[in-house]
Amino acid sequence: MPCKPPWCQAASGSSASGKPVGERNAYPMAVYPDSSHVAFFTQFSNVLSQGFIQGDTLAHVQPFYYLHSLDNSVVSVGGMAFDSEGNLWVATSAGLQMLDQNGRVRAIFSLPTGIEFTMAFSTTLAIEQGQIILSDNQHQVAWRRPFRVQPPTPGVRPKSQGQG
Repeated sequence: MPCKPPWCQAASGSSASGKPVGERNAYPMAVYPDSSHVAFFTQFSNVLSQGFIQGDTLAHVQPFYYLHSLDNSVVSVGGMAFDSEGNLWVATSAGLQMLDQNGRVRAIFSLPTGIEFTMAFSTTLAIEQGQIILSDNQHQVAWRRPFRVQPPTPGVRPKSQGQG
């Protein structure tokens, strides 16, 4: 199933009731590679919610991913993206967090000094062949690091990681 707007651009969203919410684009979000669901930031919380895409609305919205912080505070969240294995990568004030398909944090990678907090509200996270790239809102690359990661193939569901 091809991704339909507004989810491809992550430009707007819908509430759990199916009514459009034009402000969803104010918060980071990422569309799963097969366009079946979207992960998005829940304000004032370390929880990312997940909703299933049904046309131009979200259905069955629920808290799903929990981000870690080093001091039990609420983290600032920047860009996020899924990789080819269905892992969700999220730029946060606690570092770059990798979450598995079951919603668990599997790794937290430190970011260079100066990027941690300033990037959190104005960052785009991109996954390219073998690297993660963080860019600011003017599309200037702020950080690039090689990882053993591949970008997702649009429309293809990643292999299940099991129940863990």
